[in-house]
Parts: sequence; C-alpha cells; structure tokens
Amino acid sequence: MQIDYLDSFLLHRPDPLMEPEEVAEEVAEAFDELQTAGKVRHFGVSNFNPQQFEFLQENLDQKLLINQL
Repeated sequence: MQIDYLDSFLLHRPDPLMEPEEVAEEVAEAFDELQTAGKVRHFGVSNFNPQQFEFLQENLDQKLLINQL
C-alpha cells in the first residue's frame, strides 16, 4: 500500500473466548506499540456493546474515537 501510517485502526470485535482483563491488557499493549511506532494515529472498535466499549476505554491510554456498530 506504500503508506507510513493509518489514520484510524478499528479492533473488529471482542474475543468471547478470552477473559476481559486479558483482552484489555493485550489490546492496550498493541495500541501503545502502534502509536509509539507512529503507525496509527486514532483508534476505535467495531461490534462492541456499550459495556465492552467502556471497559476497554478504561484500560487504554488512547481515546477510542470510533464505535462502529
């Protein structure tokens, strides 16, 4: 694609087979790495219900700007 970064990156859906705390930790680590490397500017989610969205947001340094339903 010959691009240096993505304007937006969406986490597609919560993983029903993992514990929420594990997911939040892994997602937070991945988002931090992507942002620090300058690969992604904004983050969001897709197919999260309001409780899942809020739980994840509480565990991230980045603000989730998108919630695609």
